[in-house]
Amino acid sequence: DTLGVSHRDVGYREEGTLVVAHSQTEEQENQHNYELSRQLDVPCRWLTPEKASQMEALLNRSQSAVLYPDDHQVEPRRVVQALLSAFKNVGGCLVENKTITSLSLKNGVVDGVSDGQEVWSGEVVIIAAGAWSSPILKSVSVDAPVRPVRGQLISMNASGQKAPIDHVIWAAGVYLVPRNDGQLVVGATEEEVGFDSELSGDAAGKLRSGAKTALSLDEAWTVSDHWCGFRPTTIDKLPIMGETNIQGLLVATGNYRNGILHTPQIAECFSQYLIHGKIPRSFDWFSPLRNARSSNQSKQPNL
Repeated sequence: DTLGVSHRDVGYREEGTLVVAHSQTEEQENQHNYELSRQLDVPCRWLTPEKASQMEALLNRSQSAVLYPDDHQVEPRRVVQALLSAFKNVGGCLVENKTITSLSLKNGVVDGVSDGQEVWSGEVVIIAAGAWSSPILKSVSVDAPVRPVRGQLISMNASGQKAPIDHVIWAAGVYLVPRNDGQLVVGATEEEVGFDSELSGDAAGKLRSGAKTALSLDEAWTVSDHWCGFRPTTIDKLPIMGETNIQGLLVATGNYRNGILHTPQIAECFSQYLIHGKIPRSFDWFSPLRNARSSNQSKQPNL
């Protein structure tokens, strides 16, 4: 239900995703992912260039494409607003525009968070601060190394026209996402620049060029917006989700480019903790304690 408790539309669309190959290397990668998806029972279809063009008339000539019909989309910014609304609509108390700098402990058990002036108390604290999570956790000596990777995106539109495609398309080194308001979102760069939020005209130009390599867009399609985000990235590329060595303190971060995609699983994970007092075993791979475990195992002698 895209309205549900929040009463907000999240831009849900279910046309699916096309992954388009323009080179022999991309063709081989498509073939590998297609065969793997079939082994995992993920619905997918191999498309000839002619079939792909029938689905998306503006696609430039390609070698092949794979359709993932169950790969649906939402608008991330709308999802965030919907979650905030839903939280408040069921009685949640939301405190905004505060910079949390530390955690409050009592007898070794977490009992709240602080911005250096106020403390907000709670029996369970979940740190879900994205790329900003590590400094908060370090205040109580919890190691959850997360770094920001900047991603720049653009949106394009043509006055009075609907988005030029129906499916999400991955092609020519970019992804293209049609929005219900007619915008075409194009992403995204990957830049190791810390928290530098300065936008680059060169990045916007490359994204626009990628869009025009993938699609036959006329000159009416111009850049209408340009922004960036900071993806929380871990050393081993896996999320950090679960309990720490401090009672009541949990972490949910490190989701890199997949934060919105992982949101339902994250909610399930922590609701299980709040209801039953434990994280499901299936989340052990993502434990905040895995780095310490790995270090201890590496110190054990080979027998």
